[in-house]
Amino acid sequence: MFDFLDAERVEYVVAMASNSVLKGLAEPLMKQARRRSKKSGETAHVYGECRYAARSWSRERRVIIKAEVVRLAGREPKDNPRFVVTNLRRVPQRV
Repeated sequence: MFDFLDAERVEYVVAMASNSVLKGLAEPLMKQARRRSKKSGETAHVYGECRYAARSWSRERRVIIKAEVVRLAGREPKDNPRFVVTNLRRVPQRV
């Protein structure tokens, strides 16, 4: 699918399921988000990006990472990393 979209010069932003490789790539950002959340006592977001290729892809593509730690009253903080693959050239926060 991505090869077709690239060949047709279609811009895309597609959500990706998490996996152990992506979680590992997101971990430095998650550490930052945990620190920010602990300091503020609120939900924290940190954005970044990496290059990644799933086995079924022909090449690496840009993946935007949203490292989020969610805080809700009366509950423990929860890690919530999210991933999208995109060919947009915007900064990660704007994708």
